[in-house]
Amino acid sequence: MMGKEALVLLVDDRAARAVFVAAVQTNILAADIMGTQTFLAMLERDFHIIEAGTAWQAVNIAADGDIPIPYNPDPIIVRPS
Repeated sequence: MMGKEALVLLVDDRAARAVFVAAVQTNILAADIMGTQTFLAMLERDFHIIEAGTAWQAVNIAADGDIPIPYNPDPIIVRPS
């Protein structure tokens, strides 16, 4: 039996993200998906990584403010166990 691997993939393109979401929803790809802001909030809240609390501001500055408005609420797709 093969071990599980973890991969964090940041996608800055809505069309590319939509492809991943569709692949997960149709069982082509086995993955858990969440938005970047949600991921950073989880790191801060659940794993007590204090720096994650300001990471989104850093992303915004690095992108010169050209970041998409997140979905409301940001969808989280978790595979059933």
